[in-house]
Amino acid sequence: MRFTKSASMLAATALVAFPFAAQAQAWIGLMVGNMMSQQAAYAQEVACMTGTPMVDKEVAEASTPAPGLMRSYWQAVSAGTAPTSVFLIDKKTRWISAGKELSQTNLATLVDPFARSGGSLVEAPIGFVRAGDAQSALGQFVVRDGAGKRIGTYQALLRRKTGQWLISTLTLVGAKEWADPVVQYCHAPGDVLPYQIATSARALEFAIKQEAKAQVKAADAQAKAEKAQGVAAAAPGNSTKAATAALARQDAIRRETTLAQRRTALQAARDNDAAAKKAQQDYDAMVAAGKAALLSTG
Repeated sequence: MRFTKSASMLAATALVAFPFAAQAQAWIGLMVGNMMSQQAAYAQEVACMTGTPMVDKEVAEASTPAPGLMRSYWQAVSAGTAPTSVFLIDKKTRWISAGKELSQTNLATLVDPFARSGGSLVEAPIGFVRAGDAQSALGQFVVRDGAGKRIGTYQALLRRKTGQWLISTLTLVGAKEWADPVVQYCHAPGDVLPYQIATSARALEFAIKQEAKAQVKAADAQAKAEKAQGVAAAAPGNSTKAATAALARQDAIRRETTLAQRRTALQAARDNDAAAKKAQQDYDAMVAAGKAALLSTG
């Protein structure tokens, strides 16, 4: 009777515990899945912020309708009508020209100076990229006169609404004004280079500290190994002291290996930091040369 009662209690306990075990297993699976998803999202964000471009197919999805969108805008403003149909009308809507800025509330009042110049829109963009997060695209379109001289440049930031690309912000850059070149960005134009500079600087600082710590630990381990070896040599036949010396040597070797790894990582961090700074210098030089050329044309 006692056995039967104990067996019944064990069975009941198992039945009660089983659902909790299954729940725990499911919870662990969910946590692992979430962690993997977070790691993938982090890797994707890093790739985005370091300037990894979208694949050609994704870029084409935005660039293909862009010339037609600008054509519709040009036709509207040339006819003196409001081009509101080509804009994504929301709180981010902007039309900017010569310090004047219009929003969704007064967009219909815009008067485009390029359209009054008698020039023509060149529909093929001189630069076009899609954001690394795929949420927007940036293109530049030139207006030229009959002789091919640049009258101005449109810088168009495009976004999607229900699958349709529309203009979110349109900035007019006059012939005597400088328009920054279109370069790959992640979330907002101009965010990649500052991110690369900041992250490479932080990584270099961290690598310097790690190498310094590893160097101290390696020197300390080497000193302990030499001391233990001296003690063991002074007491030949003492297995305890010999074992201690052997362990100290192993620790010194391990610390030296770690130091070598930290030095390799430090060199890589220095190379990355130098590359990021060089990229910024090259960009600044390109901008400076472009602005100088613009000024020299009078």
